[in-house]
Amino acid sequence: MKGLGEDDVNDIIQSLSLRGRDGVGYYIAQKESNGIWNKKIINPENINLILDVEYKWLIANSRAIPTTEYETDAGQDLKNQQPFMGERFVVVHNGIIANDKELIKKYKLNPESKVDTAILPELFEKLGIVPALKELKGSFAILCYDKIDDALYIAKNFMPLCWVQDKTIGGVVIASLKEMLPEKYREISEEISPYTCYQLNSDKSMKKYSLYPKERNKKVLVVCSGGIDSVVTAWVYKRLGYEVKLIHFKYGQAAQAAELLCIKKLAEILESEPIIYDARSTFDIFKNTSKLLHQKEANADDQMLDAESTLSYVPNRNAILVMIAAGVAEMLHYDIVVYGGQQMDSVYPDNNPTFVDTLNQTLKYSLDWGTNVKFTAPLIHLIKHEIVELGKKIKVPFEHTCSCYYPQVIGEEVLVCGKCGCCQFRVNAFKMVKEKSYVEDVDKFIEKYVKPFM
Repeated sequence: MKGLGEDDVNDIIQSLSLRGRDGVGYYIAQKESNGIWNKKIINPENINLILDVEYKWLIANSRAIPTTEYETDAGQDLKNQQPFMGERFVVVHNGIIANDKELIKKYKLNPESKVDTAILPELFEKLGIVPALKELKGSFAILCYDKIDDALYIAKNFMPLCWVQDKTIGGVVIASLKEMLPEKYREISEEISPYTCYQLNSDKSMKKYSLYPKERNKKVLVVCSGGIDSVVTAWVYKRLGYEVKLIHFKYGQAAQAAELLCIKKLAEILESEPIIYDARSTFDIFKNTSKLLHQKEANADDQMLDAESTLSYVPNRNAILVMIAAGVAEMLHYDIVVYGGQQMDSVYPDNNPTFVDTLNQTLKYSLDWGTNVKFTAPLIHLIKHEIVELGKKIKVPFEHTCSCYYPQVIGEEVLVCGKCGCCQFRVNAFKMVKEKSYVEDVDKFIEKYVKPFM
């Protein structure tokens, strides 16, 4: 923290007991003299700091002794309490460094304690902060004060860490949890982005670094029903030089046979074996809730209602399918997962840009260390007829797509019902494209309306 008064500082330090109650330590970087460093084996809620010095930064940490350190030399002792300090860096860390012993051996480190955090000051001095952070395996939220450059580094992977930049005091307040902040800051605090390191300099400038170990590859896994939107999405990525693989879910939908027929033909054209995931046991509990899972045919009188409501909603379907697809993508080293969301389906909560953005953010907290899988829906702001014309211009094989909720399969032919909302969308979209062009220059269209959401 920087710029806070004594009462607020004590409130924050005492609130550290929410995460650890076995000890507390703090470091105060003073404006005119050396830093003050103190550690105590007490519950942080019993601290009452008298702040009678002018300070630049105050860094504090509580301790929760892990079960794995019980009856070891990393137990309850002042030498094991953070902050840990080297010649240059003062460090506090929340999380577990799983490869500390490996790093000690690799870089010939000599930490003062067996606590994993103790390796960090020396590791940062040897490698530099950002390269060292990329070497860590495990979980971390870290504050590191550079005594020489008078800079503070704030870094995390998926651990909680939030901050408030308060211009009225000319400072920054940082905590693991918003509940640790003074009440006036809780609603305006922001969670620091996953896998990010910020460098705050004494001249008030700031630098931002990515902590992902590598750039995303150009391999995309398309959650594909065999309908217009997901197929056009796949072909857009194909046109742009990505390696494209389809994943199709069987979840008890009435259109399953027709969709599967289309998927296999599309995968042949893509020259990529599709993944067929049987999720019927997961969705079976919803069978009597969702019309899409128990109805065998559409009611023509409901066509407009089907097109403009959640009549065909399947509980939490898209979130479930995307989360499974993300796990598959991680396993197969595909760094992008997409689905065919489009603007005409925005009546559904799980076909909205907010859904896409929220789920993409969730993946950063749910996948394994350093996994950089992105979930997106690049056609999310397009209308059906725009998607159809875009597909025509990039040579999408629409003859191998099925948009109907209740089709029949006879031999190798798909017969659509012509009554459901999806059939209405498709028929009208193709009619509109015949009457007028909506995509004059396909490359400019993709550049302006699709790429920003890839």
